[in-house]
Amino acid sequence: MADKKDAIPQIVILLGYGGASPFVALAVLSILFEERFFIEALMLYAAVILSFLGGIYWGAAMNNLSQNEFTASLKTNLSISVTPALVAWGTILIKNLTVATILLSVGFLSQLIVDAIATKNGYFPHWYNALRIPLTAIVLLSLIVAYIFYGPL
Repeated sequence: MADKKDAIPQIVILLGYGGASPFVALAVLSILFEERFFIEALMLYAAVILSFLGGIYWGAAMNNLSQNEFTASLKTNLSISVTPALVAWGTILIKNLTVATILLSVGFLSQLIVDAIATKNGYFPHWYNALRIPLTAIVLLSLIVAYIFYGPL
């Protein structure tokens, strides 16, 4: 039986999968209606969520910050926190949706790897990877499926 500390809190599951639902909906809409609007909305939403994932590091770092102590680990986590937002912002500026799709996909996959390492090192709760892996799979599948079915962007 799984330890209670390893269980993902219900509200986190609800909010996590609720936040993933626009990925699926926008991918389906982009396929059904073949309108550029839906795939652009998917890219914009992906950029927002990628930024959010970086913000988690900022919040965790602030939580661990003592008044006058800036450790190397804290500086690293603060640096990690802004990288996804910069990548996301860059994808918004790119008019070529193929390039934006690739950058966002790499961004989400990279963030998953960073999150897995951080969780292994005790920076996040034990259950964090169990949440992030399927949510990232939904995101990547949505981006890839929309890209394949929508055609060259």
